[in-house]
Amino acid sequence: MIEYSFQPTDEHINGAGHVDNVEIYRCFNEQRLALFETIGLPLGAICFPALAKTEVEFVRELFDHGPVTIRSAVSRVGSKSFTVQQTIWQDQQLCNRCETVAVYFHRHDKVTKVIDGRVRALMEKSLALFQGRTQPSST
Repeated sequence: MIEYSFQPTDEHINGAGHVDNVEIYRCFNEQRLALFETIGLPLGAICFPALAKTEVEFVRELFDHGPVTIRSAVSRVGSKSFTVQQTIWQDQQLCNRCETVAVYFHRHDKVTKVIDGRVRALMEKSLALFQGRTQPSST
């Protein structure tokens, strides 16, 4: 599991005065790629996650008045696919939720593969950290 915090700036804000939804997708994608790195799947790896499905739920607006925290973790591990659960928090309130299903994909052979043992172990470590944790750590 990884956690990242940042302070929204004017470049994140849209004409309605809140963080633009496009920025939310960008944040989820950047942190998902960072999570892939921590579970042994760097960009350019022969086997890399191919996204099969992504669902984003907009619970409440984000503003520029305080820090935003993004949490990302593996929430399910299958034989050839896994699920990443992500949340965005501001003022200790859930603002956005994202669930992504990814398949372990061999770039050259263009087929899904069984998740190898080393990567599976790192995914399961992320899964264990994710279970039971619903809010960002208070600092």
